[in-house]
Order: sequence, then C-alpha cells, then structure tokens
Amino acid sequence: MKQFFNIEQIMFDENNENDNFLINFEGDLYRISEGVQFVNSSSTFAEGVVEKSFKDLGDNKFGVTKSNKDSGIEVESVYEFFGDAISQHNRVKNKGTEVKKLTNFSSALLKIPVDGVLSWRDERRFRVHFCKSGWSIENQWKTESLIGLGISPLRKYESGTVGYFTLRSEGSWSTGRYYPIIVIEDLEKGCTYFMEHDGGIYHCELKNGNVEIKEKTELDRPMYMTVADNKMYVILREAFENGESGMCSFDIDNSGKLINQSGIVSTKGIVACHIYANSSDVYAVNYLSGTAIRFPDTVVKHKGKGINPKRQEMPHTHYVGITPDERYICVTDLGLDKICFYDKDLNFKFDIDVPSGHGARHLAFSEDGKYLYCINELMSTVSVFIYDGKNTRILNTYSALPPDFNGHNQAAAIRVYKNKVYTSNRGHGSIAVFDICGDELIPDGFIQTGREPRDFNITDDILISCNMSDDTVTLYDLNNNRKSLMLLQIKKPICAV
Repeated sequence: MKQFFNIEQIMFDENNENDNFLINFEGDLYRISEGVQFVNSSSTFAEGVVEKSFKDLGDNKFGVTKSNKDSGIEVESVYEFFGDAISQHNRVKNKGTEVKKLTNFSSALLKIPVDGVLSWRDERRFRVHFCKSGWSIENQWKTESLIGLGISPLRKYESGTVGYFTLRSEGSWSTGRYYPIIVIEDLEKGCTYFMEHDGGIYHCELKNGNVEIKEKTELDRPMYMTVADNKMYVILREAFENGESGMCSFDIDNSGKLINQSGIVSTKGIVACHIYANSSDVYAVNYLSGTAIRFPDTVVKHKGKGINPKRQEMPHTHYVGITPDERYICVTDLGLDKICFYDKDLNFKFDIDVPSGHGARHLAFSEDGKYLYCINELMSTVSVFIYDGKNTRILNTYSALPPDFNGHNQAAAIRVYKNKVYTSNRGHGSIAVFDICGDELIPDGFIQTGREPRDFNITDDILISCNMSDDTVTLYDLNNNRKSLMLLQIKKPICAV
C-alpha cells in the first residue's frame, strides 16, 4: 500500500504548503500553494492576489477563507474536529461579474497520480472507501466514486452562486485511533492510497559515523523533543479532543532507552512546535495560538501581525529557550518579526526586532554568549545581535542562500558548533555554513542534504540532518570535508537530539 497524505496537514501545516485546493476555470489552473504538484500552469492562485484569513468558529470549528481578487473567486473551508477526526466542508463562491466553469474542485483528493489510460475523473478508475459513523447508528465503511463524492468533470456557476463539496471521515469508537479513515483505490494501477497518522521516537546508536536503530517508541505525531537531567520531554501535535497539543516526558535508562512515560498534559494551545526544559522548568510554544507556556499553566499570548499577509496575519510563536546567563526565557515570533525576552515566570521584559517580513524562527547563541543568531524563515536570512543582557541590538543580517538561487526556500533550524553557524534550507536542500569572525559571519559553503531538512543536530563532529520530505536522515563528517557518511530511512524525520 502507498501513503496518500496526512489529512491533518490541510489544517495544520505550519508553512501552509499543503492546503491542496485545486480550482480550474476555463483551463487556467489556480493553486493555493506551490506545495501542490498536480498539473503545470503559469497561473497560480497564490501569485500576489490572494487574501487569506483564519477564524475560530467555536465548538471545535476553525474557518479559513482565501480570496483571489483578480478572478473574483473565494474559497471558504470549515474544519470541524471530532477527537483526531477532521470533517472538512468547502465552498466556492464566484464573486465576480463573469460566468466561470468549475472543472475541478477538491481539497482531499488531489495527490492522486494522473498518469495512466483512464482519466482521474473516470468512474472506472478510482473508488473511494471511507468510514463514517453517527452517535446512534454506526454506518461504518462506505464506497463512492470521485464524482459521487462531489467532484464532477464540469460544473457551471453563474455569478454569485455557490457550489459545495463535502467529505466527512469521522471513524467510530472501534477505529477512532486511526482517524481519518479514507482509502483511495486505483483500479487501473492496482494500488491503494491511504491517509494515516503515524509517529514516534527512534532510539539510535551512533558509532564511528554509522547509526543503528535500536528501538522505536510509538507516539502520535511528536513535533519536537529536548533532553534535560536524563529525561526526555516531547510535544505532541494534537493530543486532545479540543485540538490542543500535549507534552509528555520519559526517563532515559543507561542504555538510552525511553522508559516510564508520563501522562500527557496540555500545552494550552494549538500546534505546539518547540520545547525547552531545564532542571526546574519546562516551556513550550504554540504556533497557531501565538502563545508560550511555562508548565503546567502559565501562558502568555502575543498580539499583532506582520507585513506578510499569508504568513504573518497573526502571532506565530516558534521557539523557546534560555539565554546563556540564564536571565531570560527567549521566545521567537515569526508572525511579528520579534524575539521576546521574559523572566522565568513569563513576565515580559523587552523585545527586539528582526528585519520586517523576515519571520524569526529559531535562535542560537555564540559559545561565549556574547552574540545571538536568529534564523529567519520567510526570507532565509540570519540576523546577528550583540547580547549583554541589557543592550541587545541587531548588528547585521546575512542571506543563508547562494547568490544565484532563485527557487522557493524556507529556512528552518540553526546551530552553533566550534565557532561556526549552521542553518538549514528547505527548498535549496542544504545546510548553510558560516565562520564566526568577531561580530561578523563569513559564508563557508553549503552541505547538500535531502529535501526539506527541517531540523539537524551536531555531535562528535557528525552533522545529522532530518530530511522531512525524503523520509531520510543523513550524516556528514565535519572533519573530513563534510563527507556524506550514511543515509538512514526514517519516515518524515523532523527532530534530532
């Protein structure tokens, strides 16, 4: 069987690259994002004409509206949550003055390969199996064609009319842990595509540049982890029925195995994406809620927005850590272009700005604690600040990409190791390397990785890159011309400690 894609990415992908809406009007393709690869076209929904808004509708519902002013087309989506299940309701409005022909409209069935003899819309090509249940009567498995589910070869909407496409995948008590349950069967190719939730932590042993997987601890969509005092702390993307993320911990035994898992506590927000722990406290940030938490229940919420209408429409906290002098807790906010400094009780002290629209993501300090480095996701830059605990100020900002690179890229992780700064590029597929020369950074080349190195770490002169879109972890010897040592197959790796 093949994995189709994880439906939770429609709602919660932090980079908004997997919305997967496809609207085809009179042969021109409009795409919500560059992440959708379905057919080629020079027209995209996202090229400078899109307005995007989010709204909490209450009762476990969340709304997203995307409008294309040039075409007069508006797409409204409402997501309703049932534990781990997601019910998605989509509506297309033609708000323009001209008649439009809507030939394709979908949000959950787009990554079906289109090669083959039969059209993807041909009823003889695909069957969709999905599980739907009610409180009183469990209907369980249903089977439909794509057209039967609301995707038809041609629809015509007059100006101002509304068309609906709805697909519910709710599961049941017996199958609840496998939400959402939907299977696409390709009758022509004889293969099956399915959506699944999966995840866990792989305990690996590193020896002489080689990695051996010892065991896997199953967890539902872990997002990030950290180690303090021989304990591992992990955040889980959606641990509770109300959509909130969770945090749990493990003891680490003498062999490195995770034991004695704690209960899961709420992060008091949606899509927790980073965590920090020390001997006395544990902190996390919630990306979609724009909040930071000191466990168990001290929460601060950011307010405002940035200049990027797609990615900075609201606060998006992305990192939490402590300063080398242990005076402040640092929180980055990608949506506000800010690094906020709090005391240990999360009382606000001061903040500093990265360049407008650059999107502060993660932080690292120089080994002497005098300089702060911020990787900026949206513009793929590194901002350098002088830090003395009082007069923190920006010195310069450097590109993390080659001068001749013109593709799409989003910067991700940053590390300082042996007087060098390393940053990862999702798009260019690389780790950028800088020499630290006083208060300046000098470019020192790139390490080519797999696709989307979301996170990486360095230990014993070995760089370990988590290549999320390749399902690989790659290792590089920093003492031997950054030579590639080995490749490890792990599904969607996103963090290494």
